[in-house]
Amino acid sequence: MELFGELAEATKPVKLNFYELPGDKTADEPKKKTEIEVLEEKTKNLKVAPDFKINNEAEYDLAIEKLKNFTALDKEVHVLVDPVCESTNKAHKDATGLKSKLLKPITTIKEAYQRAIGAYDFEKEKKAKAAAAKLEKERQDKIDALRIEEAEKLEEAGEPEKAQEVLDMQVDLAPIVIGKVKVAGIQYRDNWQAEVTDKTKIPMEYLIPDLSALTKHAKEIAASTKRKNENAEVVSDIPGVKFVNLRKAIV
Repeated sequence: MELFGELAEATKPVKLNFYELPGDKTADEPKKKTEIEVLEEKTKNLKVAPDFKINNEAEYDLAIEKLKNFTALDKEVHVLVDPVCESTNKAHKDATGLKSKLLKPITTIKEAYQRAIGAYDFEKEKKAKAAAAKLEKERQDKIDALRIEEAEKLEEAGEPEKAQEVLDMQVDLAPIVIGKVKVAGIQYRDNWQAEVTDKTKIPMEYLIPDLSALTKHAKEIAASTKRKNENAEVVSDIPGVKFVNLRKAIV
C-alpha cells in the first residue's frame, strides 16, 4: 500500500512556476518607479495651513528640521528638472526670438495703420455728429419760430389762452440718423482710456500707492536704522504707512 501511495503521490500534477525560472522574461516583477514618480509621491501630499505659525520652542526646532527636508527636496526637483527646462527653454527662446524678429516690423506698421485709420474714422464720426446736431438745432429753431408766430397771431385775435398752449406745446422730433459707410473686412473697436491732465484734482479713490517705491524706502530706512543701533525699532517716516518685517528662514 505504501508503494501504491508513493505512486499515487508521484502522479499528482506537477505545477511549474515559470516566473521563477532564470532568464524568463515573463516574470511578474514589480515595476520600478521613475525618479519623477518618486518625487511626485514625495510632494503630492505636502500641504500647509493658511494660518500656519509656530507657538513654542519644540515646534520651532521641528519646523527647522522639516524646512531642511523641504529644501533638500527642492534641490532634488531642480537637479532632475532643470536640465530639461533649460533645453526646452532654449528651443522656445530661439523660436520666440525668430517669431518676434519676423513679427516686429509687421506689428509696428499694422498698429500705425490701425491707429491712423481709427483716428480718421473717429474724426469723421465727430464731424457727422456735429453736422447732425446743427441740423437738429436749425429744425428746432424753425419750429420755435413758427410756434411764436402762431402764438402772436392768437394773441392779436384775443385768444391768449390758446396762444399760451401753443407756446407750451412740446414737439418731440426724431433724431437725425447718421449713416455710416461700412468697409468690407474692417471693424472698429473703441478703446477709451483715461489721460491725466491735473493729478492734483484726482479723487483719492483713484490714487494707487506705489508699493514698490514704499517697500524700497522701508528697506533703506531699516538698513540705516540697524547701522546706527542694532536693537532700535524700525519706524515708518511716511504718514499712513507702516513698515512690516516679513522675516523668512533660509536653508
